[in-house]
Amino acid sequence: MSTPQFVQIDLSHIEPDSSPCFWNDAINKLISSGSPIRLIFLDVDGVLNTVNETLATSISSECLSRFCQLVVRTNSHIVISSTWRKHKPFMAKLMSSLKRFDCDRRVIGKTEQIAAFERPREILKWLRDAKANYGMVVENWLAVDDMPLEDMSPATMGGHCCLTTIERGFEAVHLRTAEQTMMKGRNSVTTVTPADSDDDQE
Repeated sequence: MSTPQFVQIDLSHIEPDSSPCFWNDAINKLISSGSPIRLIFLDVDGVLNTVNETLATSISSECLSRFCQLVVRTNSHIVISSTWRKHKPFMAKLMSSLKRFDCDRRVIGKTEQIAAFERPREILKWLRDAKANYGMVVENWLAVDDMPLEDMSPATMGGHCCLTTIERGFEAVHLRTAEQTMMKGRNSVTTVTPADSDDDQE
């Protein structure tokens, strides 16, 4: 039996998403609540879907359910870091899928695109900008992704990654380990060093 593969689709004609990186109303409501702020940076392909689905168009109900359990159990909010954030129809599909578990209201923004394969920098830039522009103090944060972000940037992503696989997506084991990581209460936003600044030359 041949191994299933993602079906690649042409994205050039897909309407881009123009929503801002920071959703002001959601962020201000979160900050004013006084609750501890925990953030999950969400990838989609390889997390909420697998190699058995069509790239950038499908979401697995099982993976979605597990992920939303993580969000609810840890009282976390979501920042979209997936390439899905670049396309309006995919963002709409993602938001409607999250709504099934009442998690759409927990989305507070999306990362800015810096360049291909620069997801660690994009995540750290969002965190710095949130602190600088909103005074946001984050108790803990986690990136759920099928890219090895910790290997890409060990100094800043270490201890903040939940690595999934494109073959199986977000599994029960990821739910358990991610929940444990999120509830440790580490605040690592302040540990970002000047050497990691996105003001450096690209």
